[in-house]
Amino acid sequence: MGARIYNTAELEDGQLGRTAVAIGSFDGVHMGHRVICQALIEKAHSLGVSSVAYTFDPHPRKVLQGPHATHLLTSFEKKCELLGSVGIDIVVWSEFTREFSEQTPAEFISRYLVGKLAIRHIFVGYDSHFAHNREGNFNTLVEMSQRFGFDVTRTEAILQDGLIVSSTQIRKYLESGEIEHANRFLGWEYAVSGTVVRGDARGKALGFPTANLRADAEVIPCEGVYATRTRVGERLHPSVTNVGRNPTFHRDAGATPLRVETHLIDYSGDLYGLPIEVAFVGRIRGETRFPGPDALKAQIARDVAAAREILAREASA
Repeated sequence: MGARIYNTAELEDGQLGRTAVAIGSFDGVHMGHRVICQALIEKAHSLGVSSVAYTFDPHPRKVLQGPHATHLLTSFEKKCELLGSVGIDIVVWSEFTREFSEQTPAEFISRYLVGKLAIRHIFVGYDSHFAHNREGNFNTLVEMSQRFGFDVTRTEAILQDGLIVSSTQIRKYLESGEIEHANRFLGWEYAVSGTVVRGDARGKALGFPTANLRADAEVIPCEGVYATRTRVGERLHPSVTNVGRNPTFHRDAGATPLRVETHLIDYSGDLYGLPIEVAFVGRIRGETRFPGPDALKAQIARDVAAAREILAREASA
């Protein structure tokens, strides 16, 4: 069962009863977020209240710094799905506008946290800032807690491989093709969703038909060949995915749009027009220009074998 979702614009004060809240952007719902969510859920259970993840859409940086200020790991819908999957009861969100950002910390806390959410306890990240000019922080919440009668917990940074788990670090891993590191930091297999569109049908001619994905993701793993799992409806299929520009067939590959092409192993059926989700499990190799179709076909066969091996290994881990 997923989390219930509410927009603060449609939420009456105290409508949810008393709550325990974690506040943040939650982009990627990564291991750092998951540690916070687990602590939140445990606290909510001990208090007998609902656990609430309070977030914003659009992402604040996209409003304050421009639409290209940051590339998001997850859509709003995927973020809500992931928050529900870790056990959060309710996702509450506010539309982030410049007017919203100009509230003072005291206005934001009294109107939204105390008024709308009736907080008993709030969790904030170690580097959390909010409200006008990012003037609100952990100390602000502590001061206001004495006035309004709630408790505050600051969560510390989570380390993995000696690095702080963050959305920024995960983006770096994805952009360099280090999918295993990215997935370890995320706590789930990074996935790209979209609709299958018609391509050049070259894969079918080679004996390896591909689903050409019109991806809606803002972050795509770097060019290369990956072992993947592809969700079609409710079923997961082993697959091998090429992210690239088809240099074997396009001599000026730099001028060719980036494509995400997925071969579903041992699958037969028409996927055109269907929504699918491709989860990246392991990187097999970089994208390479081959001397011709026969050499490419032989390599794809090796890629399929490598994908089977990686997926079998991950399944048994």
